Amino acid sequence: MTGRVSININGRKYGLGCEEGEQERLMRLGQKLDDRVNAMANQFGQIGDLRLLVLSLIHI
Repeated sequence: MTGRVSININGRKYGLGCEEGEQERLMRLGQKLDDRVNAMANQFGQIGDLRLLVLSLIHI
């Protein structure tokens, strides 16, 4: 792994290692996940990061 990106999910920052050239793709995927998590949080409230992530990933 030679690349590194930082993504924000539900207000938390996560650093990820990746192959060089994959940074932009991971950033786009991270943004899609964050959008979905925010939609779930708006619908259900802040029910915990893990629950919001699970619900979001099931919907994706």
